[in-house]
Amino acid sequence: MRPSRAHLAATAAAGLLYLWWRRRRRPTCVVDGCDVYVVDARDADDVIDRLDGDVLGVDVEWPSQRKPRCAVLQIASKNACVVIRVGSATCLPPRTTLRLKRSICVGVGIREDCQLILRDVGCACGRQVDLRTLANQRDAGLASLAAEFAPSCTLPHKRDMSVRRSDWSADPLTPSQIEYAAGDAIASYKVAVGLAGASAP
Repeated sequence: MRPSRAHLAATAAAGLLYLWWRRRRRPTCVVDGCDVYVVDARDADDVIDRLDGDVLGVDVEWPSQRKPRCAVLQIASKNACVVIRVGSATCLPPRTTLRLKRSICVGVGIREDCQLILRDVGCACGRQVDLRTLANQRDAGLASLAAEFAPSCTLPHKRDMSVRRSDWSADPLTPSQIEYAAGDAIASYKVAVGLAGASAP
């Protein structure tokens, strides 16, 4: 028996309403002036358009184990940060994958992070720029670079090692974990902007 036109129209309307509702996601919190959206990998496309520009601060977190697997992927731009719980996912949605592939990804140890992203979720990042190389400070950490080139970044979590060593596969992530993850990606983006400004004539 074929479904009636009314049934098809109602189904289509329900689908559009559901998509509209998902795209109205509100930020989980605000870190250093950026709206932070926390999503599972399958829902990343719902919020990836909140990121703007060609440069993205990128970082990953993983559980403490001998063979780490990317557990959380965080991506930041000027006004927003997307924190993706990777979990057991083996790929990212298409728009998120394309966004990373077409962007300039910046961070401390960015090449190693991008290798994990490629290995664990099959997503190849675009051009990768290590902030230490950009600053000509080979041994610098993100906190020291932020203090010099992005002083508006708070990075309060850097003083709490328990967060860094926490269970990044947890569901849900704790507020401290979200702040830690988002803070790193946001600081990476802002340091890149600060370095670009410092090198401008």
